[in-house]
Amino acid sequence: MHHALLVICLLLTSLAVIAKERVRIAVFDEHSEFLVTHTGYGLAWEILELAAEQADIVLLPQESSWTGALNRLHAGKVKMIFGVLKTKERQSWLQFSLPLGQDKIRVFTGPENMINQVEDIDFASARVGVSAKSVSEQHARALGFKHIYAIRERGNLFQMLSSGRLDYLIFGEAFVGYFCKTAMANSSSCLKPLLPVLQHTDIRFAAPLDNPDAVALSHRIDQQIRLLATRPDIRQLFERYQYSEQDYQTWLNSLPVENR
Repeated sequence: MHHALLVICLLLTSLAVIAKERVRIAVFDEHSEFLVTHTGYGLAWEILELAAEQADIVLLPQESSWTGALNRLHAGKVKMIFGVLKTKERQSWLQFSLPLGQDKIRVFTGPENMINQVEDIDFASARVGVSAKSVSEQHARALGFKHIYAIRERGNLFQMLSSGRLDYLIFGEAFVGYFCKTAMANSSSCLKPLLPVLQHTDIRFAAPLDNPDAVALSHRIDQQIRLLATRPDIRQLFERYQYSEQDYQTWLNSLPVENR
């Protein structure tokens, strides 16, 4: 009798695992390191995983460069992409999730550079590095940089800045924080952010609008984000990632009205 009950329990557990949908999602090519070196990225991913779990979805992160992630998405090799910034152009072909965390896009330079304000940059002669086909590249063009180096491998841009081949970089704090903590001996003086911040952004995931299954998955996860937002463990998650009560309330207020 005891053996029969054990078999039934194991069968039910197996069925529960099988019932969960396994979904490939494109993430930053340094995803594992980002989770431990940047609060916004790690917080956003934990909230996403919790919501996906509640929706009976198992996320399978696929690390890739930004260009590679877009290619995988267009080819149908992944159903969603994580860490994508919401823009008007992208909304024409992507279904964006509810916000999961925050990041800031800024101009960065080496600590020896005397420039502290974006407005003081000599845009005619300065050389700036950005990720190809990114929001950062759009910012570089909008600011008026004449020498823009847009490449796929973001890590190479840091080496170019260190060797004097570039003067500035435009990135989110998430990636700069990761690079400085993992690639530089003295992370505290790694790169200097210029003022003002170019853009305050939300960290989200997105699904292609021409993939109904992916859009449906996105809606299922969004529904769970709404449901778990006010749970005490989510508030504690913000605290663990060193966010203030005001930060938590700001995120809460960015969600649909039923969460306020």
